[in-house]
Amino acid sequence: MLKFLKQSRAIEDGASEIDMVINIGALKDGEYEICGKWNQRIKETIGNNVLKSNNRNMLPTDDRKKRACELSLNAKADFVKNFYRIWYRRSNIWRCAT
Repeated sequence: MLKFLKQSRAIEDGASEIDMVINIGALKDGEYEICGKWNQRIKETIGNNVLKSNNRNMLPTDDRKKRACELSLNAKADFVKNFYRIWYRRSNIWRCAT
């Protein structure tokens, strides 16, 4: 997929961190497995480099916020930005859903 190729190329060109936007369509449709695999594939593509998951563009329902944070945590995201544009480190990602 082009998205993963671009991220891989960015790392090869010297980027040390990648910002990703969670797959909002899959999240809204309840396709959590697809959304999770998407996130994990991005992390696999960038290896040990920093992954920032931007979850702020989704509809702000409590369930979606919680699911997005869980999916980001499972993908080993280093930082998560929530609906209120607050960044959380991996150790505090659970706060993203509140």
